[in-house]
Amino acid sequence: MDELLEVAADWHARLESGAATREAFEAWRQADPRHAAAFARIHALSQSWARLKHTPSEGQAISLNRRQVMVAAGGGGVAALAVAGGYGWLRSNTATAETAAGERRLIRLQGGTSLHLNTRTSVSWQVSGGEPHLTLKRGEISVVVPRGSPSARLLVSESRVTVTEGTLNARMDEGEVVSIQMVRGRGEMATNGEGRVKLSGGQGVDLVPGGLQPHALSDHDAAVIDGWQKGELVFEGATLDQVVKEYNRYLDKPILITAPELGTLRIGGRFQAADPSQLFRSLELTHGIRHQRDPDGTLRLVKGTPAN
Repeated sequence: MDELLEVAADWHARLESGAATREAFEAWRQADPRHAAAFARIHALSQSWARLKHTPSEGQAISLNRRQVMVAAGGGGVAALAVAGGYGWLRSNTATAETAAGERRLIRLQGGTSLHLNTRTSVSWQVSGGEPHLTLKRGEISVVVPRGSPSARLLVSESRVTVTEGTLNARMDEGEVVSIQMVRGRGEMATNGEGRVKLSGGQGVDLVPGGLQPHALSDHDAAVIDGWQKGELVFEGATLDQVVKEYNRYLDKPILITAPELGTLRIGGRFQAADPSQLFRSLELTHGIRHQRDPDGTLRLVKGTPAN
């Protein structure tokens, strides 16, 4: 039942953040009476938290410990609430942060956890029982949990990640590929239909249409994560197609490759994410590729002659 409650809590987080639709939620809730009962317990817990989070006499926030959570979630007399439906209460007490193209943000949460948001990122969160519950809706985020701080729980697409301590990087590529990288520390990842994976420093998991792909983090992987937090892009043998696709995450106006054969060229180096001028100079010197700017600001890469 604990696992079912965890799934119900995930629906809670996805609904309140806007990451799930009412239709999808109703399909899950009506598929099994146990789903409705589990969701009702989470409903009851949320209602209890809403009533208790401020004391009338002192106005101080109250955190629910694990025992109180289980007691609140164990009430069986509220099943009718879930059967009746309705979840407007889920959207209260939720904070949201977003970044525009080329923007990065650092957010420090109650309890010590910090969030580093990369370009074009949207994340929402609640703090319950001292633990931050995060939902990554798009983009890339680094979650840092200091030793001794409460664990952070992150929902990314269909994956639930717990960061016990350390630094975890999570990225969504166009809502399809999810990359989870445990830079240091330890945690756990659970995915519907794929079971649970223990995470330790130097390990990563990619969630792709074919399933989970565990892998060890390379020095280059670590350099890429460190680089974006400094506003830099790091490439090692990437094709020009891949380089341009990555750069376009950071730019308001896109870079376009005018000749398909240019896209297969291999590129390496460290460049400023918000300013592709260094990249353009390198391309012209090594490959003779020039850039042109259209009246609307679009940048085009065109063939040329390498410099002698």
